[in-house]
Amino acid sequence: MKRTSKVLVTAVAAAAVALGSLAASGSAGAQSSVRGVTDDTIKVGGLGYTAFYEEASKTAQARFEIANDNNEIPGGRKIDFVEFADDNSFASRSHAKALLRALIAEDVRWFTEADISIAADAELLDLMRESGCRQVLIGLESPTPDGLDGIEVKRNWKLARLPDYEAAIDAIQSRGITVNGCFILGLDGDTERTFDAIYDFIDRTALFEAQLTVLTPFPGTPLYERLLREGRLIEPRAWEKCTLFDVNFHPRNMSADRLQQGLLDLARRVYDPAFIHDRRRRFFERLHASGVRPGPGLPAEAGAVDAP
Repeated sequence: MKRTSKVLVTAVAAAAVALGSLAASGSAGAQSSVRGVTDDTIKVGGLGYTAFYEEASKTAQARFEIANDNNEIPGGRKIDFVEFADDNSFASRSHAKALLRALIAEDVRWFTEADISIAADAELLDLMRESGCRQVLIGLESPTPDGLDGIEVKRNWKLARLPDYEAAIDAIQSRGITVNGCFILGLDGDTERTFDAIYDFIDRTALFEAQLTVLTPFPGTPLYERLLREGRLIEPRAWEKCTLFDVNFHPRNMSADRLQQGLLDLARRVYDPAFIHDRRRRFFERLHASGVRPGPGLPAEAGAVDAP
């Protein structure tokens, strides 16, 4: 039966830009600019799924309609990688699992964002793998209790889950799904020791990808208003500093210059080709030892353990 699915996605050629990390070597610039969002609904196997359209390049804006059994868009170009741009795609587990079961027949590879709690749901992880998930981006924020304490306004949800971080990453990556772990530098609990703590955590967990940013007070946010009240903003309303990589506030436990330099120094270490190669080698070794085959579309570093 001919199926018709309206899918709001970036062009295949630009998907690697939006993902940043999966098709390229580790890069701090994995976050692409968002020109605008919609709440159009993807229809997959009769299921609705609200998704945001994230622009990956100036030429990649398009609404594609899958109208044949080969997942080809008009012109015959095959859609083989999709980003579900939702900050937490699995907030509704029952809906997510139904969506993933429908995706299995679509023969696509996909990427999305989620929180660390997905690791506790083995059925969900298995469905993610079977339906083509190649990477999940997770906001870990910090590997230290001091860094996580108080970053959420109403509850310390991430702090409570910190003891499970390492086992959770292993549970996800052991299925052949790579984790892009995101860290924020300059949190109120961060100190000079935080830079090494992040590096050591990435090393211990063999994170396939890591994203480093600095705490960024966007105008109009509670963070901005708090730092403004505390007299800690360097240039109020400086939107040009809202890059996620430019320090525009006075950190609590170090100077702004030290935080900026610490980000650069840590980025050089984390994105060093040898360190990336070593983490990916261990990732593939873990899969090989478990008898898990890496899914199609998953890049291997030159010299890494060959996919079985």
